Amino acid sequence: MKKAAASTFSRYTRATVEAYTKYRLIGLSVGEPGSCKSTFWLTGPAPIVVLSFDQGMEGVVDRILRDVDSKKEVYVKEYEWQ
Repeated sequence: MKKAAASTFSRYTRATVEAYTKYRLIGLSVGEPGSCKSTFWLTGPAPIVVLSFDQGMEGVVDRILRDVDSKKEVYVKEYEWQ
């Protein structure tokens, strides 16, 4: 192998599986109102992003932030019904 090729790539960082592996958990729950669907997912590891289509997150997110971990990162986007 030529030495010139090695110096050509010396300004780049070699990609590794460890550097480019991201662990994500994506979930969907469907059920009756009050069956703890949102609570279940909000008790998972942070950061958490909630895409809410059910117009009823009040009392859920604030309870988790108070009771579980006040420093937990939770981001909520509520969508309007059309």
